[in-house]
Amino acid sequence: MKKLVLIVSVCLLVFTGCESFKNMNNTQKGALGGAALGAATGALMSDNKGKGALIGGVSGAALGGGAGYLYDKSKN
Repeated sequence: MKKLVLIVSVCLLVFTGCESFKNMNNTQKGALGGAALGAATGALMSDNKGKGALIGGVSGAALGGGAGYLYDKSKN
């Protein structure tokens, strides 16, 4: 659990400090954040780290991108 909190904290620091991240729409931000957190979580939870990271990253990107897309559409 401590590793997950550390990874989430580092991801948030990197994402909020990056200038190009500020120019992304919510769909792109959601996909990027979801992929990072999904990959980290998948690697931590799985016995096969590579496979867990891959599955978690793809799933996280899809869910995060979908949530960001819905948020972008609701603002219009």
